[in-house]
Amino acid sequence: VNILTQILNNPGVHHNELLRNCNLQKGQLQWHIDVLLRNQIIKKEKHGQYTIYVPVLKSYDSEEIIFMKSKTSSEILTIIKNKPGINSSEISRLINLSRSTVKYHIDKLSEENLISLIRKGRKIELFSIKP
Repeated sequence: VNILTQILNNPGVHHNELLRNCNLQKGQLQWHIDVLLRNQIIKKEKHGQYTIYVPVLKSYDSEEIIFMKSKTSSEILTIIKNKPGINSSEISRLINLSRSTVKYHIDKLSEENLISLIRKGRKIELFSIKP
């Protein structure tokens, strides 16, 4: 399977995914990725613990990458957009996930500057930065 095709069809693909899908040895894959990076055909970005690869033809913002990579973060971001001021407990109840899991995703969204957290008394209200 062609590495560039994988990156074009799955923008935001990470290294291990490419290794699995392309059936190459680690060194072979790295060599080809380096060629694509040097020729500015793809670019790599660090998101959390992952190094991801995206085509240079289109620029992807953090929100698009979140939507492509994490179903849960994507769902939480959509809820926050649709219900500005919602708190993590309400989100936890809505999607039936533990509060700690929801908090993890909220922290990631906040780090990517996709949401803002505003303290109101003992509660923290969540708002989408982009409409």
